[in-house]
Amino acid sequence: MPKVVIVVVAIAIAVFRHFTGSFSFFTLIISTFAEYTYKEYKIEILLYLSTSIDSRHIDLESNFMAAEQQNYNLFQTLVHVVQGTKICEGNIWEKLIFDVIRDTGIYTSVTNGESIPLNGGGGGGAAKTKGARKKHKVDIFCKDDEKKIIQAYNSKGKSFNNTESPESLLQEYQRYKTAIETAYPGYTVTYNILKDEFDCKNGKMSKYNYLQSNGIPVYNTALYLKERYGISTEYIEMKRQKKVIEILQSRFKETGLTIEQLVSLF
Repeated sequence: MPKVVIVVVAIAIAVFRHFTGSFSFFTLIISTFAEYTYKEYKIEILLYLSTSIDSRHIDLESNFMAAEQQNYNLFQTLVHVVQGTKICEGNIWEKLIFDVIRDTGIYTSVTNGESIPLNGGGGGGAAKTKGARKKHKVDIFCKDDEKKIIQAYNSKGKSFNNTESPESLLQEYQRYKTAIETAYPGYTVTYNILKDEFDCKNGKMSKYNYLQSNGIPVYNTALYLKERYGISTEYIEMKRQKKVIEILQSRFKETGLTIEQLVSLF
């Protein structure tokens, strides 16, 4: 209904109410106009209110989802930083062992990650295999030119790889030893495994016992370093922990994470 018609009808009803009731003429015009305006635009008013409420609800829900997404992204970044640092621990431990053995000065040279050709991928004159590795990196390679001795160390952490059979592992390490002998003719080569917390009585260590029985020495890292080189692993452990925290701090700085953001997760 057009607004002009509403006004005319409102005035007419107001006149009627004025002469039949006790309300003032002005009051009746206002009340009647409001009444008919509401009736005329009732649907539009309700639609507006409904849309406004829905819009606010959507805004609140969107803000909540955005906040949750932000927190999840923050969590993912935190996991990346901490897990990445944890993975580095094995390499840190290996590097520290290399450092202390090198610093004893008893070898002509000590190398971390010495690259040894594997003779066409097989090692020890084995036939060339498609896709096979061409080189092996020795974790800690110690060479004494005077005595013509090479001590090659493969550093292992506390974890276990249950997918490897003792037989395949022995074959792999024998291949590495043969490759070193080929690369350094005239040297007596020993390929050693340094296993963190190695205990021959522990059933989980059976494959390492198998290696020992077949010419690949396996040692408890801490005991071996102390007995052979007089090195305290407590000192190495202290340095390892210090280095891990330094790496963690550096990785946090790279992400730009703040204390306030971390607190907001809890």
